[in-house]
Amino acid sequence: MNRKKLSRIILGIGMLVGIQTTAWAKPVETTFFLNGKERDDVEVVVKNDVTYVPLRLVGEELDAQVEYDAMSKKVTIVKDKEKLEVPIGSKQGALNGEEVELIGPMFMHTNE
Repeated sequence: MNRKKLSRIILGIGMLVGIQTTAWAKPVETTFFLNGKERDDVEVVVKNDVTYVPLRLVGEELDAQVEYDAMSKKVTIVKDKEKLEVPIGSKQGALNGEEVELIGPMFMHTNE
């Protein structure tokens, strides 16, 4: 998978990681497809006209390694030779060391 395709897939989807509830983002009922399959077990959140889906789920479905570092509050996704790092709360990330801008800031969410 080439670099542009990976960054478009990961960055274009919008991102969501499950941990804490935020008052400014709410789940919506919508149909979500991942790799051509409808997923009714996935919570989709819309915030400021950006649709967010679980980053870990999407990354793992694409056979990427997804890790969260609680100390630095940063998510790292590795697929083949591509590495995306994004701090929680930031619209800025790094793809193979080069700065990239996300559609919206990454945040953590859970429905509990």
